[in-house]
Amino acid sequence: PRWTLRMNIGREDDSEGLSHMLASMSDRDWGASGTRLMLDLDVTFEDRMLPNDCPPMTEVGPAGAIKVAKAATSTAKYISECGQQVLSVGNGGWFITEKADKPSELKFWLELMEPVGKGDVSLEVGHIVFTTSVWTDSELKELREMLEEAKLAGQQVEKEMDEEGESPMTVLKYNQALSKVHELQAKLPEAGEGYKKGGWVGDKALNLSMRGLLSVKKKSNGVFSLIFPTSLQCIGKFSSTPNVGQHTHLENSDFSKVRCHELLCVAMRCRALSCISIPSQHVI
Repeated sequence: PRWTLRMNIGREDDSEGLSHMLASMSDRDWGASGTRLMLDLDVTFEDRMLPNDCPPMTEVGPAGAIKVAKAATSTAKYISECGQQVLSVGNGGWFITEKADKPSELKFWLELMEPVGKGDVSLEVGHIVFTTSVWTDSELKELREMLEEAKLAGQQVEKEMDEEGESPMTVLKYNQALSKVHELQAKLPEAGEGYKKGGWVGDKALNLSMRGLLSVKKKSNGVFSLIFPTSLQCIGKFSSTPNVGQHTHLENSDFSKVRCHELLCVAMRCRALSCISIPSQHVI
C-alpha cells in the first residue's frame, strides 16, 4: 500500500517528559519557540524482508524480521522562507509489535538524507521513526465487549449505592470499575482518531490509526547515558492517508456521547465520595 504522510515536526508535550530528560544539553532549547516544520511525502510498504546487508534497527523490530518500507518519490516537500523545497529521503523498514497494555504498534523508519531546519527546529541526517497503533477486527470486538462489561459493572455498583447507601467498600468497587473502563479505553482508538481498514500489505483485516508520533535516535544526557546511551526522542507527530481501504472516523471516542457523559458522571461521583476514609492508593 501507498501512504501519503504529513509530518508535523516540533516540540511535543512528551518533550517535557522522559524524552526531555534523556536529551543532550544542546537539545534542551530545541523547538522551544513553538516553531513547526511540515514535511509531506509518500511511502510504500512491502511484504518482503529487509535485505541482510541492511543495518538492523532494534528500536523498530528484531533483526531478520523487519520488512521493507520505501520512500515512494525519494523526496519530501516542505515550505521555507524561499518557497517550496524538496528534501532527499531514503528507504527503511517496518515491523508490528504486540503490546499487552496498549494497542499493537506499527513502527517504520525512513532515512533523512540531508539536514533540514526551520528556526529552532532542525533535523540531522539519519533515521526518522514513525509509530502508530493497529488493531485486528477481533481485538476491537473483544475490547469493546470488555468495555461494555466494565461499564455495566460500574452501573451495578452505582445502583447498590443508591439503594443501600455508600460505604468504603462500594466506593472502592466503583473506583475499580472506573479504573477498568479507563484501562480498556486506552487500548481503543482515541477521541477524534481516524483509522482505516483494508489498506495494509498481507493483512486486509488490519485496522490502522491514521496518526502517530515521530522520533529520532539521539545520545542521552548526563547520568542517563550510563543506562541509555541512546534513546528514541519525540520530535513531533504525523498524519497519514492510506490510498486504499475503508475509513472510519470517531467524532468523540470509541463509544457514544451518552457513554462519555456516563463516564464523566462516574468520575465526578468518585471525586465527591473520596472524603470517605479508604486507602488513598485506591482512589482515582
